[in-house]
Amino acid sequence: MTMLPPVNQSKLDGKVVIFIGAGSSPDKRSIYETAKELGVRAVVIDGPGSWAKDMVTDGTIAALYSVSFEADAAATVGKMVELVRGRVMDEVGAPSGVCTFFEVAVPVATRLAQELGLPCNPIEAVEFARDKHATRRISAGAGLPTPRHHAIESADDLAAAEAVVGFPAVIKPIGMFQSMGVLRVDGPDELRAAHALVLKELARAQAEADGTDDYRATVATLGAKMVLEEFLDGNEQVVDLVFEGGECVFSSVTDNWPATRSFESAQGKFNETGSNSPSVLSDAQQAELIELGVASTKALGFKLGVFCLNLKYTSRGARLIEINSRMGGMFVRDHNRLCWGVDLVEMHLLATCGLPCNPPKAATPLRCSAGVYTSAEATGTVRNVDVLKEYCLSSPIDFDYMRPLVSVGDAVVGPLDASDFPTWLCGYMLHAPTVEQAIALAQEVNDTVVAKVAVA
Repeated sequence: MTMLPPVNQSKLDGKVVIFIGAGSSPDKRSIYETAKELGVRAVVIDGPGSWAKDMVTDGTIAALYSVSFEADAAATVGKMVELVRGRVMDEVGAPSGVCTFFEVAVPVATRLAQELGLPCNPIEAVEFARDKHATRRISAGAGLPTPRHHAIESADDLAAAEAVVGFPAVIKPIGMFQSMGVLRVDGPDELRAAHALVLKELARAQAEADGTDDYRATVATLGAKMVLEEFLDGNEQVVDLVFEGGECVFSSVTDNWPATRSFESAQGKFNETGSNSPSVLSDAQQAELIELGVASTKALGFKLGVFCLNLKYTSRGARLIEINSRMGGMFVRDHNRLCWGVDLVEMHLLATCGLPCNPPKAATPLRCSAGVYTSAEATGTVRNVDVLKEYCLSSPIDFDYMRPLVSVGDAVVGPLDASDFPTWLCGYMLHAPTVEQAIALAQEVNDTVVAKVAVA
């Protein structure tokens, strides 16, 4: 991948920044490598046994400290405050900021920054964004276009919610992430069945969280509360924003692709399979999405940092789905860096330290890109991955990267059997002269991989 030169490096050089959670796997390493390139002395606070220990060994980060996370955020933050004011200050130096790039760790990172007197958003804003019903309530109160919605605290609320929202609708837990427990329902019977299914998913997530001592231990702290919302037509867009001093200083729109037909019919869930940048929407439609996104972010009370918003441009115009108070995952960072020349990791580090961002967004797209995570369409064992090797070794397609995620002999799960999401076979990003060509190429690669990766 072509690396773009960093900006404002001197402003971050020598700054000590605390990262809450290293991420679930080493594929997040590039975040910390960028921090090092920018001169940041990164301190990671994670649960016991973190993979980040390897980054201490090779010098990518300055230090790693182990803290057992608890569901009680106050107890977790208390241990971190003691750690920072003791060992971190003595061994690394005084921190200039606290950040995280992972949804469930944002409340802990915000509270720690608040306790240390470092730049941060109001904790109320973070909690409002995590609570999907609160987001709707505040948006409506600010006079912003808001889908019909109703809170669900138990099965006794389903009839009232149905009466307010109608069908088709979407039921979702108010505090989860990654489309977990988000289901479309088209009638009363489906609503009741979906409510019971989401309760099971929440119980499973809570059981998994109870068995961890890293930042995932904070999952599902909002209990079994849900919200029923009207279903929004149209495809989903991501609006990425950078805030400084309560104002938006950068924005972009990326198109998310819907789930594959087999996955959607099997699960009724919502999870993007790919994305492209720039958006294929008109300039006017993109401006409307950005205007609503900025207004919604301000309404919740956010002041600084990078935000990833999910919206839809519907038959009635722009509508907000949710606000994520951190950098987006999947291909979000790559799209912004390749298309607009703006690295969201760098922008978030600057904002975290209370420094000016001044992102130099390109006037026109530098590259038109598309990225896909190809999913298994059937459950079985991988028998052949030659096509993935061929793409990696030699291809006329302009790949920015192609990452095989399975090997011969691996067990994979298709949509009919997945309790969560099907197994990813590979992830890739490519570019082309136009966004339409990039989309067509990415879809062609996806179809080829599905056809040629043998699963039996």
